[in-house]
Amino acid sequence: MSTGFFRRVLLHEITANATNSTGTGLSGVSHAKQVVVFTDITLGSGTSPTLNVLVDTKLDGTSWINLARFAVFTGNSVESAAIVMNKETVTASEMPLMEIDAGAGTIRNIPWGDEFRIRTTSGGTTPSFTARFWINLLS
Repeated sequence: MSTGFFRRVLLHEITANATNSTGTGLSGVSHAKQVVVFTDITLGSGTSPTLNVLVDTKLDGTSWINLARFAVFTGNSVESAAIVMNKETVTASEMPLMEIDAGAGTIRNIPWGDEFRIRTTSGGTTPSFTARFWINLLS
């Protein structure tokens, strides 16, 4: 089966002085075989501002877990991360690892559920950001 474009959605947007932000979940994504998340970030002001961007999913339909984490943003940036589903299940020994966030620049080799969301955390003194996050779902 060839990979083709399925859908592009603005998943989350941050404006002004955001410190921590969680986007609304996007449902209906379990059939996608590949996901590409795009970022467009402008760090506005503050002392040593940083922005962590995480992609979460719900494996069980109830609890959010971290699927991927971009490298920490310290300046204006346009980035993307391609996430390919290589596994259908998570083993019992892998489940405790799902309770903590992945390290910076990490994409976990786990399946995803039917929802995605973007979650951000920021650092520095009075950081200010403008950021948009899109997701391309490929089948």
